[in-house]
Amino acid sequence: MGQNQKETQRSIFEMIAYCIGNGPSRKNFDLTKLSKGATYGCNALYRDYIPTYLFCLDGEIADEWEENDIQTKCKVYTTMYEAKKRKGFNVIPNFEKLVCSGDQSIKTAYHDGCRQIFLIGYDFMEYGPKMLNNMYQGSRNYGVRITKEEFGKSIKWFLKFVQEKQDCNFVLVHDAITEKIKQDSLNNLNIIPYKQFEEEHL
Repeated sequence: MGQNQKETQRSIFEMIAYCIGNGPSRKNFDLTKLSKGATYGCNALYRDYIPTYLFCLDGEIADEWEENDIQTKCKVYTTMYEAKKRKGFNVIPNFEKLVCSGDQSIKTAYHDGCRQIFLIGYDFMEYGPKMLNNMYQGSRNYGVRITKEEFGKSIKWFLKFVQEKQDCNFVLVHDAITEKIKQDSLNNLNIIPYKQFEEEHL
């Protein structure tokens, strides 16, 4: 393979990002299939899958990462306060106070030059009592998560971000996404079910 071909393949890889949230919509999806681009995950994702980049905002999760040497397995990002206390931790680029680490991972993927961003496990809501509301609910550093609510602030931030970044195509993978996102028509945001995602993009 020639040098130019290698560089072309590398640039294509870097332009595709898979941002992985911890919503239960991804429960039956095999994350190891995400091989065409970089993966951006958050919080406890490492327990099941090691992404290219991992994000957190709170000290408890950062402690957990450090105990498990996650910074030696992938590039980890956190706040300046948490990163200064730990060797091998990086400050989130162009950090701004957003709602959650999932928002930070989307923003960083764009900052890294990715212009095709797939969102997997971004449910933007909790489903209610006796329901699975987060892949890690009830485990260490996670609450019981029993509310039924839409994440209004995250939805508002996400739709505004998509609207501002017209040079990027966003694909939200979900079988039944919240109506607040469905009703917002943005020409660079597509919502597709998991089956279509696997058939057309993997």
